[in-house]
Amino acid sequence: MTRLRDDEGGFTLVELLVTISVGMVVMTAILGLLDTTLRSSASSVGRTQAVREGRGAIDRIGQELRLASCPDTGPAILSATADSVSFHVSRPQSDPALGDVVERHTLSYDAAKGTVTLTVSPGTGVPPVWGAPTRTTVLGSGLSRTGGTTPIFRYLAYDEPTASATTPLAAPVAQGSLSSIAQVEVSFTALGAYPSAQQGSSRFQSRIVLRTDDPSDEDNTPEC
Repeated sequence: MTRLRDDEGGFTLVELLVTISVGMVVMTAILGLLDTTLRSSASSVGRTQAVREGRGAIDRIGQELRLASCPDTGPAILSATADSVSFHVSRPQSDPALGDVVERHTLSYDAAKGTVTLTVSPGTGVPPVWGAPTRTTVLGSGLSRTGGTTPIFRYLAYDEPTASATTPLAAPVAQGSLSSIAQVEVSFTALGAYPSAQQGSSRFQSRIVLRTDDPSDEDNTPEC
């Protein structure tokens, strides 16, 4: 015990400073790697969320547009702008003795909220008189115009009755041209939530052929 008490061996100040310096370098490297890993993970989470939200929105919008049907008078598309489209929907009821349920469906994009919303209004009479909306559903959120300027909705008509190519119609589409709309192109960017609005975003685009455009029709014109 006396020998141990008298032992003055240990670390010098230089050795301690070198050890501390090496430890700081190692810790800095570990923290940098951890930060990179967390950023990569957050970006991946954001992209996954963007893809999930965008795919769901594009599918639901397409399903709605394919419900467009011919009214007794007038076109299937009731109004068409860059940020909204309204169309006539006629659905048969389970009892054939009852008449079809007539509705106006409106898809609208709200840039401030980043949402596409479906609004359903019932109609009565011929031509239909539209009542107050009975249902409002958000089909997609966290959405933005692609490139900041690309319209959410674009409309196409056949160049001529026997041509397969289509030409875009200027939005808002004039009342007299609504009956010529054969396809609706939907475009938007789904934004990632992490770590910023733009990082991890995904672009979506789909061209929907309306049900009123019979692909077996030789003159390639909408049926309404």
